[in-house]
Amino acid sequence: MRMILAILALGSILSTAAAQARGGMEGRFLRLPDGISRYVEIRPPQAGRPTVVMVNGLVYATERWNPFRQALAQKGYGLVNYDFRGQRWTLKEEAKNGHTPAFFEQGLNPTLLAEELRGVLDALGAKGPVVLVSLSYGSHIAAEFARLYPDRVLDVVFMAPLVVSLDHYDPQGMWVMMGLEWLKFTWGPVLGPYFHEQAYAQIYRTYYRQNLVPAKIPAELRHIPEIYRESIFHLTRAARDFDLRRYDFQSLRGPRVHFMTAGEEEPLALRDQLTAFERVRPASRGVLVHFTKAFHAIPDADGARAAGLLDRILTRDSFLRPNTKFRMTDQGLELWNDAHAVTPHSSR
Repeated sequence: MRMILAILALGSILSTAAAQARGGMEGRFLRLPDGISRYVEIRPPQAGRPTVVMVNGLVYATERWNPFRQALAQKGYGLVNYDFRGQRWTLKEEAKNGHTPAFFEQGLNPTLLAEELRGVLDALGAKGPVVLVSLSYGSHIAAEFARLYPDRVLDVVFMAPLVVSLDHYDPQGMWVMMGLEWLKFTWGPVLGPYFHEQAYAQIYRTYYRQNLVPAKIPAELRHIPEIYRESIFHLTRAARDFDLRRYDFQSLRGPRVHFMTAGEEEPLALRDQLTAFERVRPASRGVLVHFTKAFHAIPDADGARAAGLLDRILTRDSFLRPNTKFRMTDQGLELWNDAHAVTPHSSR
């Protein structure tokens, strides 16, 4: 569970410093048909430009996309950021006046979160297909949205994507998963799933209660720490069975699926990201670009160059041939001919 805690620690970074301006984005709440308001930040496109929808990481604040989205705004792209259910301002709004968020009872899953994104776009009156750019945890929302609504997707870009749950890369997490599966097997097909769920909930709720101390909670949510911890539990549970390698995106027309990976990524996670790219149907596979000196949060680490790369992808730069891997180095973009040499012991 070490990796989970490292990701969660990112949630307090923005809040412990002064929050940056929204970079010209208009922030507001949208009330969806389910009666729950979602926080969104928007900027309309210039004529002829598509809208880029940014799907957050698990605890990623919208302002942290600023280097990326400001560079796109200069090129006239429309922009949409939003806090999905259980995140930051959306969570604060749902939990105001002492209300318990309804999803604590109903639960969350990739399909519900993809349908939420559809609801946000519908409420904004988005016309035509959009460009999805997801970071980390957001990959399971973007992948499911592209599966359910392929006609509403122009391109999809997975930045440092979550391929499988982070427990797969952590010895303690693997031990927990093995124990839970043993419990399910021991109790059989009738009682096994019940005891599996009960044990899963107890283990992870205890973990978050012990490790999500106030310093790791965004400032605007510190007055409701138990609500925040329970939200993180439901969000991580929503993606526990997700596997990006199972998606081939066969319904997308043309080479529209792209990956951006980070040189400072957990090596095993990078290996799985490369595998997920190779599993995309060749006719749908675009480009993979490896940012050699970037850390996991690419919009923070190299946002302006990532935006420039996205512009080249969307304008169909002839150098970016589909089914090809590249590296982004200090010298610029070059072919990544030795990507196959990546092992669990070397992310370069």
